Amino acid sequence: MKRIMKKICIWAFALTVIVSVLGLPVKLFAAGGLSVSASAGSVYVGDSVTFTVSASNSAGNVNISGAVNDSIWLDNSSQSYTVKATSAGTIGINVSGVLASYDTGLDQNVSGSSYVTVMNRPTSSGGNQNNTNQNVVKDEPKEEVKKNTDSALASLSVSQGKLSPNFASGTTSYKVTLPSTASSIKISASARDAKASVSGAGTRELEPGNNKLSVVCSAEDGSSTTYTINVYVDEKPLTYMTYNGVKFGVSAHNGKGGKLSKAFDETKIKVDGIEIPAWKNNALNITLVYLQSEGTEGYYIYDETKQEVVSVYEPMAVLGQNIVRIDVPENLQKREGMNFTKVKVDGKEFTGWTFDDKNLENYALIYVMNDAGKYVYYQYEKTQNTLQLYSGSAPLSQEAFVKYKEDMEKKLDNSQMWNVIFGIAAGIFAVGMIVSIVMASKRKGTSLKYERVNMPARKMSKASNIEADSLMNKFKDKE
Repeated sequence: MKRIMKKICIWAFALTVIVSVLGLPVKLFAAGGLSVSASAGSVYVGDSVTFTVSASNSAGNVNISGAVNDSIWLDNSSQSYTVKATSAGTIGINVSGVLASYDTGLDQNVSGSSYVTVMNRPTSSGGNQNNTNQNVVKDEPKEEVKKNTDSALASLSVSQGKLSPNFASGTTSYKVTLPSTASSIKISASARDAKASVSGAGTRELEPGNNKLSVVCSAEDGSSTTYTINVYVDEKPLTYMTYNGVKFGVSAHNGKGGKLSKAFDETKIKVDGIEIPAWKNNALNITLVYLQSEGTEGYYIYDETKQEVVSVYEPMAVLGQNIVRIDVPENLQKREGMNFTKVKVDGKEFTGWTFDDKNLENYALIYVMNDAGKYVYYQYEKTQNTLQLYSGSAPLSQEAFVKYKEDMEKKLDNSQMWNVIFGIAAGIFAVGMIVSIVMASKRKGTSLKYERVNMPARKMSKASNIEADSLMNKFKDKE
């Protein structure tokens, strides 16, 4: 078993040596569809080696430094460079840039490199083959290859504006001033040493005000030098608009306003004869402009017919609902039984209403635009943190319902009690009336008279006749 393992190790070592000597092609891949390769892993002094830079399934601009200095555009393509090795050591290229993926359409920074070992060509020693005295030559200790320490740039430039001061390898800080319409800038840079690498070059996004951009040049030994470019984009507004008594500047950018939905198309409109950027949604018939004031900026709805700003426009997702925060028109601010105020819904502040009824203190109402462009009311319940369309009727909580039930029961009990009281009073009143009538009759001496009524003759028994006569006599005596 030991012999088998020994043979495997020997063959593996031999294969490694063969690959190194023959100089099989070496290909190094970098992320984002970029690959950098060399035609050989090692060459002799005086030989040539070919480096190839490729972009697969992507497109963009890349910068090449080292044995080759170039800036090229790749579109699912490749570019090759042939370089002659002039001295022992290493030779290679560094590549960096920005490529956009065909699949996602997103830009991504990419980088890669490839190096080849350069060796001195071996020489055969002369001598007499028959000489039995062979000269034994000892291998001299190899000198350690010293890595380059140069981390300076050979060039640095920008696509618009002018570097101030002019570029110099020893100057690491620069300024560039651009107009308010500038939204991006392209930086180009190359290293002074072929073995150094550069990062931070390419297209960079800009915002109004100062933008601090850095380019780093890294030497072979790992040391680096950072070059800083302060790009100032003019913040002066294109024109001004007034809304709710506040003066807003019209910006050429939509910096912190976030991205609008795909339903909005960027366009240009004229305000006071000045062309400004705008965003239109033809389906909703909405035109937006981007305004800035002291510490405030964002999208606003602009009425092109009235030529005025009518509301703020702030899209957001709240408790599963896609809504747009807008300003409540003045004619809608008063609602019966409600108080117009600031309302917090899931941590976000709206202008809305709370209910005057203390039993509904956990409820609030907001007025917003839904994702269909319609203006709607939503009812918010604080304890359950829920949001739903408002039907127009006042909400009734469980606590309020219980209290309402108790109040009704009390009212019912009171009603029954009063019915009893009214019944007793009525009875007393009736008895009193009867007593009063009787008493009044006695005071006036009024007597009761009885009259004999002739009834149809009916044959009566003798006993009945006697009883009838007796009664009649009694009545006569009383009279």
